[in-house]
Amino acid sequence: MEKVPSGTSLDAKVQEKTAEYTDKLNAWSNFWLQKAIQQASQKNYAGALSTLRKIPIGTDAYSQARDKISEYTEKQHQVGKKAVTAQPVAAALRQDLPSIPSSPLIDRPSASVPDPFAPTLNSSDRMWDVNLH
Repeated sequence: MEKVPSGTSLDAKVQEKTAEYTDKLNAWSNFWLQKAIQQASQKNYAGALSTLRKIPIGTDAYSQARDKISEYTEKQHQVGKKAVTAQPVAAALRQDLPSIPSSPLIDRPSASVPDPFAPTLNSSDRMWDVNLH
């Protein structure tokens, strides 16, 4: 596009399409920025960072996206540190729980108790008398 001679009819068309492209790129960049902010509000920092990396340099949203990348990267590291710290605590809690013995009465079904959800077939359930003529 830079090789098109200025002042020609083609130059005017190139300028028009460049402005249209820039507007659309800025609109998408703003959309991605808002989507990333929403993802981060749900603590989905990995998704937010992935979305922010779609925003091209030079767009209206780029400088804010760059700031959000720094912010969400830090928050993602903080969440990761909390998860690593919580793992030993959770393991210790599991070790302190008493085990519950299994009962042979619970493990095997009784033949004398009918299953209320088992299908029953009566002669009225069958469709023998359907007239297809």
